[in-house]
Amino acid sequence: MTNSNSKNSTPIFVTVIVILLGISGYLALDRSNLADSNDQYRVMIDEAHEFSKDLELSYQNVSEQLDEMKGENVELNAMIEEQKTQLSQQKEKISKLMWKEGKYYEAKKEIAKLEEMGQQYIAEISKLKEENTLLADANVTLQENNKVLNQRVARTTEENEELIAQKTQLEDYNKELAKEKDFLSAKVNVASVVKVENIVGTGYKVNNKGDITKRKYAKYVDKVSVCFTTEANLVTDQEEEEFFLRIIDPLGETMVIEDLGSGILVNGDGESIRYTNTATIDYDNANKQVCIDWSPSLRFAKGIYEVEIYNKGFKAGSGSFRLK
Repeated sequence: MTNSNSKNSTPIFVTVIVILLGISGYLALDRSNLADSNDQYRVMIDEAHEFSKDLELSYQNVSEQLDEMKGENVELNAMIEEQKTQLSQQKEKISKLMWKEGKYYEAKKEIAKLEEMGQQYIAEISKLKEENTLLADANVTLQENNKVLNQRVARTTEENEELIAQKTQLEDYNKELAKEKDFLSAKVNVASVVKVENIVGTGYKVNNKGDITKRKYAKYVDKVSVCFTTEANLVTDQEEEEFFLRIIDPLGETMVIEDLGSGILVNGDGESIRYTNTATIDYDNANKQVCIDWSPSLRFAKGIYEVEIYNKGFKAGSGSFRLK
């Protein structure tokens, strides 16, 4: 019985031993593969750390250069901060490629791209700072030119004010001279007025043949002739003198018909006066008889007619006549 059981157990022991040896071999092989994997992982970790150092070094280098380029220009400083933000985002992208995705080759290219971006930003900021410097220099020059221009304008304004003051004084002086001249001219004009006397108005009847007959009754009068005598005046020149006749009818109206020589004169006081007719004579500073006719082709009214004679705008004499 004992021998029989021993014979039956031997194959089982052999099988178990074989299995155990197989398991042991597998475990040894797996341990060897695991060790190799651990070595590769350590190498990858080391490479990642090296990439991280390169990344951090590149980022810090560009970031510091950008910070050094900051100044008093607020807009330029804001632009630098925006560029640093973009660089930081690029850095985060590279870190993700290395640590989460294990794409070291792509991470290396991105690090080069980050450095390229940094150098581009630095070049842009340098160019802007150079342009700002040129603008600042131009602004200083412009301010200096503006200062000189303002000084010139101030001098010109001062000179103009002086000229205006002188002009005002000159105008005032000319006004005074003009007043004095007008005053003297008025005195001369008054003094040179040729006075008249012996003013007589006579009514006449003109028949179909042209014969003239003196009439006293208004209903028969066709024409009135006003005669007067000029006085001697040594102040006035020996030249032509014009006399203006003004006939005022019994109703107080000036007799005027423009087609027959009537018009308006301005007297010495600046007043406008309507006149009836005029006569021009050669004056030789002596007494001279002058007659001015008025034939209005209208019926004359009976009553007293006032007569005024003007010379050089001033009244030279006056009188009246009656038509019955």
